[in-house]
Amino acid sequence: MVSKGYFTSEIGFKYLGYIGKRPNVWDGVPTEVLQKHGFSYEEKYMALYLKPEKRATVAVWDEEGNLIG
Repeated sequence: MVSKGYFTSEIGFKYLGYIGKRPNVWDGVPTEVLQKHGFSYEEKYMALYLKPEKRATVAVWDEEGNLIG
Protein backbone atom coordinates (compact mmCIF):
# COMPACT_ATOMS: atom_id res chain seq x y z
CA MET A 1 0.00 0.00 0.00
CA VAL A 2 2.95 2.29 0.67
CA SER A 3 4.29 1.77 -2.86
CA LYS A 4 0.88 2.40 -4.38
CA GLY A 5 0.52 5.58 -2.37
CA TYR A 6 3.97 6.81 -3.38
CA PHE A 7 3.72 6.02 -7.10
CA THR A 8 0.26 7.58 -7.38
CA SER A 9 1.37 10.84 -5.77
CA GLU A 10 2.82 13.85 -7.57
CA ILE A 11 6.35 13.04 -6.41
CA GLY A 12 5.94 9.41 -7.55
CA PHE A 13 4.71 10.51 -10.99
CA LYS A 14 7.76 12.75 -11.35
CA TYR A 15 10.05 9.89 -10.32
CA LEU A 16 8.52 7.64 -12.99
CA GLY A 17 8.55 10.38 -15.63
CA TYR A 18 4.81 9.88 -16.16
CA ILE A 19 3.40 12.71 -18.28
CA GLY A 20 -0.22 11.58 -18.34
CA LYS A 21 -2.46 10.56 -21.20
CA ARG A 22 -1.39 12.02 -24.52
CA PRO A 23 -2.76 11.56 -28.02
CA ASN A 24 -0.81 8.95 -29.93
CA VAL A 25 0.09 8.47 -33.56
CA TRP A 26 -0.74 5.16 -35.19
CA ASP A 27 0.45 4.30 -38.67
CA GLY A 28 -1.54 1.11 -38.92
CA VAL A 29 -0.45 -2.48 -38.49
CA PRO A 30 3.22 -2.97 -39.43
CA THR A 31 3.70 -4.57 -42.85
CA GLU A 32 5.59 -7.58 -41.45
CA VAL A 33 2.71 -8.37 -39.07
CA LEU A 34 0.14 -8.12 -41.86
CA GLN A 35 2.24 -10.41 -44.09
CA LYS A 36 2.73 -12.93 -41.28
CA HIS A 37 -1.06 -13.34 -41.08
CA GLY A 38 -1.67 -13.25 -44.82
CA PHE A 39 -3.07 -9.72 -45.03
CA SER A 40 -2.05 -6.47 -46.70
CA TYR A 41 -3.42 -2.97 -47.09
CA GLU A 42 -5.03 -2.26 -50.44
CA GLU A 43 -2.92 0.21 -52.39
CA LYS A 44 -5.93 2.36 -53.26
CA TYR A 45 -6.41 3.09 -49.54
CA MET A 46 -2.77 3.71 -48.60
CA ALA A 47 -2.65 7.17 -50.15
CA LEU A 48 -6.03 8.08 -48.67
CA TYR A 49 -5.64 6.92 -45.06
CA LEU A 50 -1.97 7.00 -44.09
CA LYS A 51 -0.92 10.61 -44.70
CA PRO A 52 1.20 11.89 -41.78
CA GLU A 53 0.74 15.51 -42.89
CA LYS A 54 -3.06 15.23 -42.54
CA ARG A 55 -3.19 13.72 -39.03
CA ALA A 56 -4.85 16.79 -37.56
CA THR A 57 -7.50 16.96 -40.30
CA VAL A 58 -11.02 15.98 -39.27
CA ALA A 59 -12.54 13.31 -41.51
CA VAL A 60 -15.62 14.17 -43.60
CA TRP A 61 -18.15 11.71 -45.01
CA ASP A 62 -20.83 12.09 -47.65
CA GLU A 63 -24.52 11.19 -47.09
CA GLU A 64 -23.85 7.54 -48.03
CA GLY A 65 -21.11 7.11 -45.44
CA ASN A 66 -18.17 7.30 -47.85
CA LEU A 67 -15.03 9.05 -46.72
CA ILE A 68 -14.33 12.23 -48.65
CA GLY A 69 -10.57 12.74 -49.21
